[in-house]
Amino acid sequence: MSVMGETLLRDHKSKPEIMSAIDNFQLTTNTMARRLSALSVNAMGQLEKDMVRCKWFSIRCDESVDGSDTAQLAVSIRMVMGDFMEKEEYLTPLQQCGRF
Repeated sequence: MSVMGETLLRDHKSKPEIMSAIDNFQLTTNTMARRLSALSVNAMGQLEKDMVRCKWFSIRCDESVDGSDTAQLAVSIRMVMGDFMEKEEYLTPLQQCGRF
């Protein structure tokens, strides 16, 4: 939005004030929810593409117990691409049933 404002307001006398208002613009809750959903879909798509492209992968599960004795399982994946570049992604925390 800033790039568009810079272009449209290039010669406008109130450009600094308008650009400041654009930068401070607050988005509605629905807009934020839609954007977060779109980001989530994009992140999942990127992960799926990486999984298809990788040559090797490992899934890591790390169990821990929090202060309230609730067991949690953190799941992450490490991928090695064809050029031996490594990529690691944190997938999700899973709350396990039961207490210790």
